[in-house]
Amino acid sequence: MHFVRDGEEAIAYLGGVGRFADRAAYPLPGLLVVDLKMARMDGFEAIEWVRTKSDLRGMPIAVLSSSGDPCDISRAYRLGANAYHVKPQDPSELIRVVEGWKVFRRAPV
Repeated sequence: MHFVRDGEEAIAYLGGVGRFADRAAYPLPGLLVVDLKMARMDGFEAIEWVRTKSDLRGMPIAVLSSSGDPCDISRAYRLGANAYHVKPQDPSELIRVVEGWKVFRRAPV
C-alpha cells in the first residue's frame, strides 16, 4: 500500500514520473482509492485522468469521500469509478468497507 499527499502526486505516481519512475519501488496499484477533496487536483480529475490512459483504463477505482451528495456519487461513477463509499464514522464500519474492496483484488496493472 502506498499513500500520496494530493491529486498531483497521485498522477505523478501513476504516470511513473520523477521519483516514482522506479516501478520496483513504486509499483502500479491493483486498486486506486481516491478522495474527492484532494489538494492540487481533486478526485474527479484523478479518475478522469486515469480513464484516459490506455495502460491504466482497467485499474479499479474506489472513491472514499466525506460527500454523500448524489451529484458527486453520480459524477464519480460517470467518470469511471467502480465503487463509492461515504467515509464512515465508526472504525469498524471502515474495516467493513475496506474488506469489501477485496472483490477488486487482482494482479497489479
